[in-house]
Amino acid sequence: MLNKTRLVIIATHPIQYHAPWFRELAKKKQIDLTVLFGIIPNAEQQSVGFGKQFSWDISLRDGYYSECLDNVAENPNLSSFSGIDCPSVYSELKRISPDIVVLTGWHSKLLIQSLFATQRLRIKTIMRGESNAKKQRPWYVRLAHRILLSRCHAFLSIGKSNTQFYTDNGINANAIFNAPYFIDNSRFINDIPKKITATPLTEHQSGEFCFIYAGKLIEKKNVKELLTAFQLCYATHQNTQLLIVGDGELKQKLEKEAQSKGLPVNFLGFVNQKSLPSTYTLGDCFLLGSDYDETWGLVVNEAMVCGLPAIVSNRAGSSDDLIIDGKTGFVYQFGDPEELSRKMIYMIENQEKARLMGTRAREHVTENYNVHVTVDATIDAINYLNN
Repeated sequence: MLNKTRLVIIATHPIQYHAPWFRELAKKKQIDLTVLFGIIPNAEQQSVGFGKQFSWDISLRDGYYSECLDNVAENPNLSSFSGIDCPSVYSELKRISPDIVVLTGWHSKLLIQSLFATQRLRIKTIMRGESNAKKQRPWYVRLAHRILLSRCHAFLSIGKSNTQFYTDNGINANAIFNAPYFIDNSRFINDIPKKITATPLTEHQSGEFCFIYAGKLIEKKNVKELLTAFQLCYATHQNTQLLIVGDGELKQKLEKEAQSKGLPVNFLGFVNQKSLPSTYTLGDCFLLGSDYDETWGLVVNEAMVCGLPAIVSNRAGSSDDLIIDGKTGFVYQFGDPEELSRKMIYMIENQEKARLMGTRAREHVTENYNVHVTVDATIDAINYLNN
């Protein structure tokens, strides 16, 4: 009889990008999976950065077994390090007695508590963090990273720069397994034919090339640079528009700026998961101008699986992996809206090539950035630790 590995994954809260990974792992006969969450956020707690209260319109806890830990934080929230404080994780791990624990980063007090607990209980630990090598860090942060990572036994890498981050911190390459960041590709593809309610803001006018951005309207996303580049582009190519999907603290400011410059920029607001695929298909090319704090940018995966090429800042973590320059899109230098506008103009003037890039982008994401690759890598890491 096949011996099962008792696996515990610890995450701050249910995340739409994690759920397919958990579900597929739960199907594996050799794994007995338990997922521990620090908080199940309500609509107000979930709203941080999104600019409005909401609940996800897809299930994030079906298909696998999960429990929620006791969060003793004075102000439970998703935005601060101490917003999820679960000292009981030690007793819970002792009760479950897992063979291996997977930690989904170190950005929360819960995850640090969990790492200490695995040390005390002598449980082998796999780390799947997001940090990459693009961002320069002070020496004391680098030292803290080295100490923290040295306490883990294997690593699931979300991409090239994440792998470099680990090796730069002294991790042996043999302990790193390629588990790239992905979205639920099949759900997006299946939902593409579904239509959202048409409004004047979402109608794609005949002959216009539509650029699209989706995400929170917050500082690190650098949407202001997209507006500047679009203004430069629009000065010579009026057959274009920009659709901005999302909400956040900067929405009103960005709306005023676009209006004052007379730009055809439509702000669609927050769009929930079920309507996202059909929303992406309103665009012809995706834009992401994020700064270093964008450790990946899964919106690029979403746009690409919907058949869009992407122009992405060189500071976004996914730029090294998802963008094959001239084939799936382009990378531009952060802080250079002139270069971004030139890439945008190329797309407008070469629409057949842009569509071909979109086709290649979808193929690239579906073949190489999917749940099966990441589940296989997780099992490889488990086998590595079991041998």
